[in-house]
Amino acid sequence: MMLFKKRAAIATLAEAFPIEYRKELVALCRRMRFGVGGGDGACFALWKGRVCSREVSRWSLSSGEEINVPYRVSVGESLLGGRLGLTPTQTTIYHCILSRSCDGYVRERHVRALLEGEAPEWAMPYVIKLCDEYVPEILQAIYERLRTTDCTEYRRLCERNLELLRLSHSRMICYWSRFYRYECYRYRDWIGRRLYGECFGYRRTGQKNIDMTLTVRKEKQK
Repeated sequence: MMLFKKRAAIATLAEAFPIEYRKELVALCRRMRFGVGGGDGACFALWKGRVCSREVSRWSLSSGEEINVPYRVSVGESLLGGRLGLTPTQTTIYHCILSRSCDGYVRERHVRALLEGEAPEWAMPYVIKLCDEYVPEILQAIYERLRTTDCTEYRRLCERNLELLRLSHSRMICYWSRFYRYECYRYRDWIGRRLYGECFGYRRTGQKNIDMTLTVRKEKQK
């Protein structure tokens, strides 16, 4: 059963990263422990013989390739043989996978690790996806890092995936309204609003702002 679970998880995660890193992903996953912690039944469902998260967000990259970022994964942090021998790409993939953990503390640790360096484009959706969730400490950690960073590539990715960004922005507002409105009554003071506005260039009028950005860019290219 555990062998089947690992094979199914690898098949699912294979779609969560660019195909050029498939071999590195498989080698990494063989050293990981799936279906542990956080109640794997709540995080993965068996569907057509595969282990799938309950929700997947499909992101389009500049190469034209698309990746499916899972909502949650049930996987342990420890690796067989430890982290020795991981390539830089495998290390990034490892942090991406754990940033979707069922445990919020694990998610925070690994998104911080992703933000320590310059995340490649295919890792950015994992950072952005955490911004529409319900843990303010994670929002704060991401904001504090990105506010001092050139977010041009993040904004380009957001422009390319505008519908996902709209949904993400709406979810962020819903969580603020549902859980944190009494702690931070004015939405304009909420960390999520600053994160989306300052770092991703998206506000309530984000559609207009991004369209204007694209128009100006096209005019400059003429």
